[in-house]
Amino acid sequence: MASVVEYGSEAKNYKWTQTDEEVIVNLKVQPGIRGRDILCEIKPNKLKVQIKGSTEPLIDGELCKTIKTDESTWCLDNGNMEITLRKVETTDEKKKWWKCVVLGDPEIDVELIEASKYLDESLLRQIKEKKANQKLAENSSASASDSASTSTSSDSVTTDKPASSEDA
Repeated sequence: MASVVEYGSEAKNYKWTQTDEEVIVNLKVQPGIRGRDILCEIKPNKLKVQIKGSTEPLIDGELCKTIKTDESTWCLDNGNMEITLRKVETTDEKKKWWKCVVLGDPEIDVELIEASKYLDESLLRQIKEKKANQKLAENSSASASDSASTSTSSDSVTTDKPASSEDA
């Protein structure tokens, strides 16, 4: 059975996980690709990974949070690329966990990470199910209101009252 608490997730081209100090991103690259064939730009708020000569990057976007670039690294071993992003330290426990790596990618529920320190697995499972049901209800009510019919701007009012000479 999978754990209730997720410390990472999967995106289109990569998987990731995190500790309280770093985010670890793993990608598969084609066999035969060497380190010199990879363009890896690690900036405080941006990450880009692309195979040289390719038109599509494997990752390209704004990071969820700021990192320490001088302590962030990447390596390649037998077609597996691992990027370690060093988090900027924070004293706020709730702000140290990342909901995603690149903004716009699938997000995890970071509130469950903090709750896991204090609650047992059955309570965490109930919280996760309740949040999933709430999200489902929100999405279905939003789609229901989108598909509801609306009146047209050419609505007019008619009466059966005959026109009188006073109306003219």
